Amino acid sequence: MDPKPGYQLDLQQLEVEHRQIHRRIERLQAALADGSAADVRAGLQFLERYLVEHFAHEEAPDAVNAQFGRFLEGVYGA
Repeated sequence: MDPKPGYQLDLQQLEVEHRQIHRRIERLQAALADGSAADVRAGLQFLERYLVEHFAHEEAPDAVNAQFGRFLEGVYGA
């Protein structure tokens, strides 16, 4: 489950985090398919912690400003 082109950010650390989230979701899906309760529990616990940290990084003022600047460049060609 890779992010669609155009939905990826140029911010390297956030991209690393996005790839990690996608990998962990795939592992969680596999654990669900296998019926491994321990792996499902561990996967959910990891995602709960990781997503809190990730969204804190993603919503940091520098990240938001960088994303908005790229958006304006795309709209106005600046």
